[in-house]
Amino acid sequence: MKTVYIHIGTFKTGTTSIQQFIKRNRKRLRGRGIYVPTTPLLAHHPLPLSLIKKHSRWRGGWREFDGDPDEIWGQMLTEISKTRCRKILISSESFCDLVNENCRQSSDTFGKYIKQKLEPYDVKIICYLRSIEPYITSIYQESIKVTSRTIGFSQELEDLYKRESIHLKPSIYLDFFAKLFGQENMIIREYSREKLTGGDSVKDILEMFGCADLYDEQEAIRSNPSLTATELKLKKALNACALDYYEFHDELTRLIKTCRDISEDDSFEQDIPERIAAEIASEEKKIEDRYGLTFSPKSTRHASVNSGAAPSSYDLLVLSLLSKIIAQNELLLSRGEKTLRPAPGRFRKKMAAVLRKAGIRRPPER
Repeated sequence: MKTVYIHIGTFKTGTTSIQQFIKRNRKRLRGRGIYVPTTPLLAHHPLPLSLIKKHSRWRGGWREFDGDPDEIWGQMLTEISKTRCRKILISSESFCDLVNENCRQSSDTFGKYIKQKLEPYDVKIICYLRSIEPYITSIYQESIKVTSRTIGFSQELEDLYKRESIHLKPSIYLDFFAKLFGQENMIIREYSREKLTGGDSVKDILEMFGCADLYDEQEAIRSNPSLTATELKLKKALNACALDYYEFHDELTRLIKTCRDISEDDSFEQDIPERIAAEIASEEKKIEDRYGLTFSPKSTRHASVNSGAAPSSYDLLVLSLLSKIIAQNELLLSRGEKTLRPAPGRFRKKMAAVLRKAGIRRPPER
């Protein structure tokens, strides 16, 4: 019988690096008896998100694709049935979203569907977990980095606590999959340098399949690197400036003034409230009792395993503004309108000129 391994992440545990590797190396992995189904996206997000889009009001953020669940799951199952490989590897952290607070009322429907589709196979769930306190800090920082949010960390914590978020209570998705496929089929690993094979999530997951030798650390792509505290503060300030091209010069001037003084923003250094810290301790104890995962002591925890080099504050400024222009372009195109936004190269030159006029110089490369 073939075994389907579903890597469910979680978020901020090297998932993008894993997904890039397995997609780039499908042929080499197939030669080792491991089949990675095709996907139009970087990862297999359409599998869970097609269910979410059909059975809930939540749309899973930016990951857009076409296809009904039966079509998407049918294509994947057809590939599995045809391959001679005995091991199938699927990866998407969006499987955790099947039980997030926006979709929880439909989780039984999702579970029955997945269970029925994978009935002919052995199924094992692979999940990397970070200790919760640094994890929710990282999730918060990521939300500032990739969105236009300006919420403070303390308010974010309160929101997670009130809505019983999966980020604060990972046992919710662990229990969901354990109920579907059996607790004995849950492979749960701590995402920490000391406990991962070679201190690397990509090498660690390949080691599970006996092919860690396929991984060349020198060629590895460090994906989605964390930003420094200063750069996150800058990005948060940028998020407070809703840039529109038609007010480009005025908005950019206001943005520069806003970003000059960010030293008083302490939202990234706030302590976790006692009652939420107690909730975190209780949750980690629950995971230890049910799944045998003992998190590392706080003194040995790392904020990130695949740290990578963060961009300079200048680069972050460029990328942030450029992303807003690109997003506005995409919105116009989706409405069938002709885009009036400048091309990326032209935009970068314009912004560089304004920055020079404002007396801001590009820092040397790190």
